[in-house]
Amino acid sequence: MLRRHAGLGLNKVNVYLANRGDYGGVSTTPWLGTAGRNDKARFDLARWRTYDRWVERMRDAGMVAHLWFFADDSGFGDLPDADRRRLLRYGMARLSGYANTMFTLALEWQEGWSREEVESHGRFLQENNPWNRLVSVHGTTGDFAFPQAPWVDYLQIQAGNDASHRAVHAMGLANRALAPRPLIQEEHGLGEESAANRQKAWAAFMAGAAGVGTGHDLAHLAKFAASVRFERMEPAGALVVAGGAFALAEKGRAYVFYLFDGGAVRVNLRGIRGAPLVVEWHDPRTGAVRRGPRIKGGRIFSFQAPPGGDWVLSIRK
Repeated sequence: MLRRHAGLGLNKVNVYLANRGDYGGVSTTPWLGTAGRNDKARFDLARWRTYDRWVERMRDAGMVAHLWFFADDSGFGDLPDADRRRLLRYGMARLSGYANTMFTLALEWQEGWSREEVESHGRFLQENNPWNRLVSVHGTTGDFAFPQAPWVDYLQIQAGNDASHRAVHAMGLANRALAPRPLIQEEHGLGEESAANRQKAWAAFMAGAAGVGTGHDLAHLAKFAASVRFERMEPAGALVVAGGAFALAEKGRAYVFYLFDGGAVRVNLRGIRGAPLVVEWHDPRTGAVRRGPRIKGGRIFSFQAPPGGDWVLSIRK
C-alpha cells in the first residue's frame, strides 16, 4: 500500500491506533488481549513496535502518518475517561516525536462522545503534545463542530459517501469560512474507481481543502496540486460568469477552473493584466496537458473544454 501511495504522488496515510468495529471488524488493538477482551491498563508493546515501524517507513517514504486514536463503530465512547486518557498520553509520548505525525482524537465522535467529553479530551491531547503536532477530531456527516476551539489545529469533515461533487464543494467552502485553519475532507466516497469520485476529489481541492481522504485518478490531482502555488490560492467562484465550474485564484497571477462536466465556461479575468497569459487544459483522467493560445487578461473570456467529460483549465502569468 505504501508503494502504491508513493507511486501516486500522495503524501498521507490514515492509521487506526484502536479499532474494533470499523472496516467490517478488522481490529487494531493497542492493549494486551483481543479486540473483544483486553486489559486497558496494559499496552501490547509488540503492537506498538509495529506502529513505530509503520511511522518510520512512512517518514522514509515522505508520507505523513495521520494517526486516529479511537475508531468509530467500536464503542470507545463508553470507555472510562481514565482508559481513554491513558491511551492518549501513551500514544503521544511514543509517537509524536516523529516529525511526520498528525493526530485525530476520535472518528465520528457523535456515536458515543458528548461535546464536553470531546472538548476535555482535546485539551488533554494538546497538554500531552510536546512537539506541537497537528490535532483535531472527526465527526459524522455535516459541518465541523469545534471550529473555534483552541485545541483544534485543523478542521476534519465528511460530506458522506453519497454526496455529489457540488455538495462536497459547498461543504468545503462553508467550513473554510468557520475558522482560518486548514481543512481536510474525508469520506466522500468508498474508493471506487469512478468519475464521480474523481469529481468529488477535485471539488474538495477546488474548495481549498488541504487534503482529501478518497477519490479516483489521484495521481493526476496530486501532480497538478504540486504544479501550482496552492497555498497562495483562494476559492474564487465569483470569477465564473457562466458555465459549470469551480475556481481557485492567486489573484493577479494564476487561476484554476475545474469544469466538472466539461463544456463551455465564461470567466472574469479583469484582475490579471500584463504579459500574455499561459493557457493550459489538464486532463484529470490521464494527466495529459494541452496548451491553448496565449491571451491577454483584462476582460471576460469564453473557453470550450476538449471533449470527454471533466477538464481543468489553468491560466497563469
